[in-house]
Amino acid sequence: MPYPVSQRFKDTVLISHVIKSRVDILVDGIVEYTLETMTEGQVTSDFEQDSRGKANFTAVDEDGTLTPVDAASLLTPYGNEFQASRGIVYEDGTEEMVPLGIFGITSSEIQDPGPSLEIRCEGADRSDKIKRSKFRDTFSIAAGASIPDALLAIMGFIGVDFPTRLTPMEEQTTAKMVYDIGADPWEAMQQLATTCSCDLRFAYDGALELIALPTYDLMEPDWEFTDGENGNLLAVTRNLGSNDVSNWIVVTGENTGNTTSVPKGEAFDNNPDSPTYVYGKYGIVLEHVVDRGAVNNAQAQLIAQHMLQDRLGLVESVTGYFLCNPAVQVLDLVRVDRSPSKLEDVLIIVDQVSHPFVAIRGSQAMTRRRLYGQQITPAAQLQVTVGASFIPLRLEDNSLLLTEGGDLILTES
Repeated sequence: MPYPVSQRFKDTVLISHVIKSRVDILVDGIVEYTLETMTEGQVTSDFEQDSRGKANFTAVDEDGTLTPVDAASLLTPYGNEFQASRGIVYEDGTEEMVPLGIFGITSSEIQDPGPSLEIRCEGADRSDKIKRSKFRDTFSIAAGASIPDALLAIMGFIGVDFPTRLTPMEEQTTAKMVYDIGADPWEAMQQLATTCSCDLRFAYDGALELIALPTYDLMEPDWEFTDGENGNLLAVTRNLGSNDVSNWIVVTGENTGNTTSVPKGEAFDNNPDSPTYVYGKYGIVLEHVVDRGAVNNAQAQLIAQHMLQDRLGLVESVTGYFLCNPAVQVLDLVRVDRSPSKLEDVLIIVDQVSHPFVAIRGSQAMTRRRLYGQQITPAAQLQVTVGASFIPLRLEDNSLLLTEGGDLILTES
C-alpha cells in the first residue's frame, strides 16, 4: 500500500517543485550522521526478490569525516545501517518527507581520483541479516503454533531483534516444522507467510510487517500514470512473453504430522479475458508445490490461491518511467493511460519500483502483473461432492475451490 502523504504532496509532485533527499547513518539504531547531498543513488524495492529492498548512494567526503579508518567507522559494512528518505520542500519552506527504508551497509567503495574523494555505499534491507544468520542448530516449531508466534520464535532462535507489526492470524496455524542446521531462516519465514496468504516484508521504518495480501478486485487505484498535458508518465516499455508461466497451481501439504490424509488445494486462471486462461490458446501449465506448513485442505487451498495471484499477469510486464513520486510502493494498484503503447485505462500492480536521490532522474516502476478483470472472488457457493478423482470443469464465470472436508466447491464470481 502507498505511504500516506497529504493531498498537497500528491498535487505538488505532479508539477515543478524542490526535492529533498536525505540519508541518515545509524549506529545501533541511533542517527549519528546525516547526508543531505548525494551525487548519485537510489532505493529499489522488488516483490520478486527474497531481500526486497536494496539501496545505494554516492557522496563527496569534503572534510574527511566519512572515509572509513577502521571497522568502527560510520560507513563500514559491519553492522551500521542507513535510513533513506525523499520528499518535497514547499514554497513556504516546510518539508514533507517519505521514508524509503532502513538498509544494512553491505559494501563501501572509496573513489579517490583527486582532488575530491567520493564514497559509494550499498545496502540491503534487514531481511539480509536474517538470511546470513542461518540456523546454527536444528530448530522446530510445534504443530498448532500461530504464524506470528512462529515468526517470532525463529527470530529469537537466530538472535535477531527488530520491531514487528505482525497482524494476528491465530486462525491460521502451522504444522510441525523442523529446520536443519544451515537452513535459511528468511526462507522459512517467507514460507510461513505464504501459509496464511500474507506478505512478509520490512517496511519503510525498518519494522517487520505481516499483512494480508490486497484484494485488488475491491480496490480503487492508488495512483494514476498518464501522459499528455499535466501527465506524470514519461516513457513506457512493454514486454510480452510466455516463459511457461503457471496458470494451474496444485498445493499439497506433505508433512510428517499428516497421519490420515494429505492436504490438497487447487487454483487456476478461470478468467476468459486473461491471456493465460486455462481453456484458451495458452493451454494449461501446471505447477505442483509442496508446502509443509499446510495442515488441512482449506489452508492448502489458500496457499494455492496466493501463489496463483502471484503468477497471474506475468506474461506481460509494463515498465513505466514517471515523475519521481517516492510514495509509490510495491503492490500499489496503478491506473495507466498511454495510448501510443495501447495501454488505455489499464490497471497494473507495481512489482518493482526505484526512486532516485537526485533531481535529474525520475522514478521507475515495473509490473509483472496486469489485471484483466476480476480474479479470485469469494461468493455464494454451490457444493458439488466428488470422488477421489479431480474433475476439471470448463468454467466461464466461476471458480473451483476444494473444501477442508474434501468436497469440490463451485463459486460464482
